[in-house]
Amino acid sequence: MVRRFFPCRLAATPVLFLLLLGSFGRPLAGTEPDHELRFPRALGGPVAVRDAFPLARFRLGPTPTSASTLGAGQSSLRTSIDWSTTHAEHSADFIFDSESRLLELAGAHGLTDGLEASARIGYLWRGGGAFDSTVNGFHDLFGLPDGGRDDSPSDRFLVNGFTRQGFYRELSDGGSVTDLVVGLKQRLSEGDAVCVSLQGDLGIPLAREGFSGESPEGALQVLLDHHGERHGFSCGVGGTVSADTHVDGFEFTRYRLHGFAAFEWIWSARLASVLQVQGANRLLRNVESFPDVSSYVVLATRWRWSERAALEMTLVENLWNQQATSDFGLRLGLTLLFP
Repeated sequence: MVRRFFPCRLAATPVLFLLLLGSFGRPLAGTEPDHELRFPRALGGPVAVRDAFPLARFRLGPTPTSASTLGAGQSSLRTSIDWSTTHAEHSADFIFDSESRLLELAGAHGLTDGLEASARIGYLWRGGGAFDSTVNGFHDLFGLPDGGRDDSPSDRFLVNGFTRQGFYRELSDGGSVTDLVVGLKQRLSEGDAVCVSLQGDLGIPLAREGFSGESPEGALQVLLDHHGERHGFSCGVGGTVSADTHVDGFEFTRYRLHGFAAFEWIWSARLASVLQVQGANRLLRNVESFPDVSSYVVLATRWRWSERAALEMTLVENLWNQQATSDFGLRLGLTLLFP
């Protein structure tokens, strides 16, 4: 029986958020928002995190992003490193026990006033890791369920499962360059506070065997932003389509729906915090007991030390069902604007 952890996870979310704000959420003296110095939309908005579940790394997923576009001739560069740990098992159907680290570089450029081009690529490492005991302590501290992690060998790498065809597959650890993702964002409308855009992405296979599929994938999402003086709201809904649904013995959903909603609080001209939820429907088709939904809660703090640079610290927790998601993640990102 698939266990539901929503009540415990949801109850812990405010506690985690307050801890995050307690360290970084105090306005800096003399930096209250005004018309001369506020968080630019290119440095704010949703947190660009994606599903870190081991098999979700195989597939293209829309990245939560702002509906706002860069101005003509303006560019941005974002570099980030994230760490995540996963422990999910269901009887003898599947076991996913791993840690991963992703170093990513993403760039965007305003082609016109309202049309933006982007690209991203990274390097992914996966293996047994070394932080199981730390994660167990975190779960114990906040009273979160561990999904059987305490009863499993520490720092092991194991990703396998039985499919409807009875095929058993074990993935190897190691590292690989990720697929290259290129995209276009077209702004459809923009008022004083509301912006609506359409974002399309194309995933081009570059990763080595066992880290990605062999065919291109496409993603499309509709984005909406609403910005106030001290707050912001962003959301998006869309989906992905995959030409190749069979990878290493697993059958992936060809058409997958995704969505996110992000709330941003602007504490000062240099400091902001984000609470974000995101999710998608079923990832695997031929593993009978695999859950139908995956979802996450994302907590982030941004510190802007100049008009064109911001540092972002992020915590990611699975929200609804631990059997379909990465269990816990941390991310550090840096965004630069040019000129």
